[in-house]
Amino acid sequence: MLCTSAFAAALAFHNAASRYFFALGRQRVLPTAFSRIHRRSGAPVGGTVAQTVVNAVVFFFAKNLRGHSPWRVLIAPASPLSVRWCSCGSRYSQLDLLTAAGSAVNWALLLPLPALFVVGVVMALRIRRRDPVRYESLGTEDVEG
Repeated sequence: MLCTSAFAAALAFHNAASRYFFALGRQRVLPTAFSRIHRRSGAPVGGTVAQTVVNAVVFFFAKNLRGHSPWRVLIAPASPLSVRWCSCGSRYSQLDLLTAAGSAVNWALLLPLPALFVVGVVMALRIRRRDPVRYESLGTEDVEG
């Protein structure tokens, strides 16, 4: 049951991330290739491919260090986030009660959040400056239809 639950959670996360790529492609925040859908099933093919590639890259670098230490390949590139990481950590110190997982898993879940927030703010400010009409229309499009 635990394995089935873990698989279901991973699949749900993959599907949700694919839908985010799809929606951002439809809104032209990401390239429109992300908004492609399968002609028969309507599945977000562009978003699914993007999410699969992101997963493949992360797993490749996690397993294939090419003779370098984990510090140089994985940890040092993420170190600028350490201040945000600690800040989020203090807020989410009870996350283990929700996930019933160890602290390493909980930190892995929280680590991308501050970086993604900053990227989102920078992209929104850039769109607002370059294309105010498009900025005003963000989030108003019906991505289901």
